[in-house]
Amino acid sequence: MKVGSYKLPLFEILVFLFIISSWSLANGQTSIEDKNLSFTISAFSCNSFSERGYIQVREFSFLGTPLDLNKDLGIKSWGRPGICINADIKKKNLFLFSYCESVFKGSKYLKKETWYNGTLLVANSKADIKNTTFKSFEWVWMARVHKKGNHNLYIRTAVLYERLKFYVDAEIAEDSPIKETFEKFWKQQQPLPTFGLAEIYHLNDKLSLEGDISFTYLPKVKTWMNEGGVISLKQSNLDAKCILSYTCKNLCIESGFWFKHLKLLEESKEDTNDFLINSAGFKVGIGYCF
Repeated sequence: MKVGSYKLPLFEILVFLFIISSWSLANGQTSIEDKNLSFTISAFSCNSFSERGYIQVREFSFLGTPLDLNKDLGIKSWGRPGICINADIKKKNLFLFSYCESVFKGSKYLKKETWYNGTLLVANSKADIKNTTFKSFEWVWMARVHKKGNHNLYIRTAVLYERLKFYVDAEIAEDSPIKETFEKFWKQQQPLPTFGLAEIYHLNDKLSLEGDISFTYLPKVKTWMNEGGVISLKQSNLDAKCILSYTCKNLCIESGFWFKHLKLLEESKEDTNDFLINSAGFKVGIGYCF
């Protein structure tokens, strides 16, 4: 995984967390349950088993061809490796920062001449989306509002910032007015607040079931940005997950399921960028708690 131009060694991070957690277990480190303030550093990977959506990009008078992510671009999987830092204060307030970078896989032969970002792509040429980058940064505060027995209910507020650069790499027609096979959605994307709920249910002193859901909606508004005219932005997000977590002293292992919805619409006199993805999959992770 790359952060900017730097490659984040996710496998090495997972190995490091496993080694240091095993060392802590062997040396009998204090359980995090005994602390009023604890931290967790974890690495995770989210992999999808279902993807639905489309993309359409207009540039000036060249209307973009609507492209279905499955039928037209052959999207097969959507991986999301990442890292998370979590601070837990007396089990009442949780502060998290997470970063993940999605990895798209998929290719398919175009059935007809296709317009993408003012570029004319040749019919029957192979379109590939593997160079697409989608980065997500999230700053989260969870405040406990109700506790009864093993149930802990939290209000979840966050700032979510996502950056999408979508490639449709295929053979470009010789008479194409523009020769650019990507669109930088991130140039118009903005950090947005999200709101939701989270529940942590302790099955016993080591196992817990965790679930949360968060959403945001930005109606179509004119922004301060300009690209051939004032840019209008409309966006909706919904993220949900259900995770089973196992904690033993300083080792934390988790697995579960996640769902993501993202809808983007960016409009100006110069271009129109329209993107939708609905995806579901499974998540695994390992963390070191101290």
